[in-house]
Amino acid sequence: MEKGIPVDPDSINNRVQNVLFHDKSKYDEKVTTMISDYINVIKVLMQIANERGISDSDIYSRLNCEMENKIVSSDRREKTRCVKDLIQGRVNVRKIQRIGYSEDQHLNSCNDIFDKAFNFSGITINELIKQGYEDTCIKCKF
Repeated sequence: MEKGIPVDPDSINNRVQNVLFHDKSKYDEKVTTMISDYINVIKVLMQIANERGISDSDIYSRLNCEMENKIVSSDRREKTRCVKDLIQGRVNVRKIQRIGYSEDQHLNSCNDIFDKAFNFSGITINELIKQGYEDTCIKCKF
């Protein structure tokens, strides 16, 4: 977020747009890491069940029966997922690197885009890509 208090109409409008389009990735990160934790718990429970002589296929079969009407998510073809789909092939999030767009800019020196809500010109998009690349290189020390 910019530092400083907006005083002119352009700065006020810019602040309003920043609030409206605020980055929601912190919440997405929280949910993603929580899902990773749940999947890790499930995998450990399956290992414990395997040690007691229960096979993966038996576990999945039982879970699919128990969860038949409780799973509400679907895949890209709108087919309801099965338990195995929810557990296998998922990424294990170990580290997240946050790179904030223009996070250290002061309001008066900000090179922000006034009409960001509808400016999709090639020049603007290329400038944003360039700025994102530079922010990434600085943050990750490439």
